[in-house]
Amino acid sequence: MIYNINLGKWNSVFAVPSEFVDKYIVPSNEAQIKVFLWILRHSGQKLSLSEIANALGLTQEEVKNSVVYWQERDLISMPLSEE
Repeated sequence: MIYNINLGKWNSVFAVPSEFVDKYIVPSNEAQIKVFLWILRHSGQKLSLSEIANALGLTQEEVKNSVVYWQERDLISMPLSEE
């Protein structure tokens, strides 16, 4: 089977660090991956736990734990509002 990427969808893209894919995509859980990609997509914006949780259908506790997970791996460093 041959898979193709729909290049028409590439009008808005963001880069994903190679280290994320090479080292962390397999051992990370679904919530951690969702949170990392969502934060990466919205980099430079002020983000709150509640905003991320609502956008991803996660609890604020899942988001907070995921953020800590990525901070401990030095892939993100950002303060999040508890709102």
